[in-house]
Amino acid sequence: MLRIWPKTNGWGKAMEAVRVELDGVVSSFRYPFIMIGRQLSYPVPPPATIYGHICSAVGDFIPPEEIKVAYSFQISGKVNDLEHLYIASPTTKKIKGWDYPAVLNCGEQTQPGLREMLFQPKLVLYLHCEDPEFLLTALREPKYMVTLGRSQDLAVYRRVDKVNLVEGEEGYSDGGLLSLECRFHTTAGTVYRLPRYIDPLNRWQVRWGDYLYSPYRLTWGKGKAGPGHISRASQEKLWLDPESPEVHGRRRVVFWHTFID
Repeated sequence: MLRIWPKTNGWGKAMEAVRVELDGVVSSFRYPFIMIGRQLSYPVPPPATIYGHICSAVGDFIPPEEIKVAYSFQISGKVNDLEHLYIASPTTKKIKGWDYPAVLNCGEQTQPGLREMLFQPKLVLYLHCEDPEFLLTALREPKYMVTLGRSQDLAVYRRVDKVNLVEGEEGYSDGGLLSLECRFHTTAGTVYRLPRYIDPLNRWQVRWGDYLYSPYRLTWGKGKAGPGHISRASQEKLWLDPESPEVHGRRRVVFWHTFID
């Protein structure tokens, strides 16, 4: 059952956001269609993973159309972890009242494999919705263990608070997930197709999105596009976190994403 939130009447002019700072030991966001060989990881958590993370804190599925997210993600490095895959063998035996083969011999066959792990992940997450107090309380008192990625990838919230974003014409992004449109304003970063939203009632229904991600700091504002700069038209407004670290007079750009249109 989806939790019923108050209906939104548009986002309005005010931009109050819930800000979360998360640290972890390792994370891994496996490419969904690679099953053989080394299990590669996306360099950034997909939006669908962020949606699941928020729902875990709330303790229920939330309406995806009533929330916006923006986030920056950075790591200290990458490592390969050798892990065992347990092969389950179906048999012809049946379980009473069950029309499918019983899974027996689970765990008797193991297969070692390499998984790419992201070491010391750090996530700065911004959330915007009609009821920020609800999300603030949920994230300060999460219903389930805080993880990022797999269930065993434990993490911790270092900070959960509210921030009033301000408009500006210049800023920077440090490991921020950006839209594909930003590719036409900079030569930095790599384009990824990421799962945007997975229907919790039918996990075969996956919405995908194309995004630009660069783990390095990029400046925003006027000027020629380049490997470290995103060119923006004069007077084009950006949402900025006024409490983020100041870098050469600039503040972090908060670039919003939605899970569904």
